[in-house]
Amino acid sequence: AEVEAVESGAATEGTQAAEKGGEEEEKDEFAIPEAPPQPKFDDITDEEYSELEKRSQIFRDYLMQNVMPTLTHGMLEVIKSKPKDPIDFLSNYLIEQGKLVERRAEAAAFLQFQGMLAKLKAYNENEARAAKAGADEFSDED
Repeated sequence: AEVEAVESGAATEGTQAAEKGGEEEEKDEFAIPEAPPQPKFDDITDEEYSELEKRSQIFRDYLMQNVMPTLTHGMLEVIKSKPKDPIDFLSNYLIEQGKLVERRAEAAAFLQFQGMLAKLKAYNENEARAAKAGADEFSDED
């Protein structure tokens, strides 16, 4: 009996899908999907909720500063170019942007390293001069 119920349910779903088939093709491919259900916070206190908000702010700030600008530019590129596969296009865009960010970070680290080397060299030269000046004073006292 369960098998028959499942099969009849599948047949009904198949008929409904066939009836809606024409409608789905006309659906806007850039339509915004429905928002997922929000989690329920009935069992937590106001204090706990406030703590969650405070902790999540760090993550929201990071996302807004580091992720959203690049993601927004990528989505604008999708809208401009209207590729056949927008997900693939966006993923390639994000990968390329990630590589650019990585190269910039490497360049910044290299420049910082070069600056530290220059400071170290200047420090060593000053120490050598001070040591030589101290040695000269010591030899003059004899």
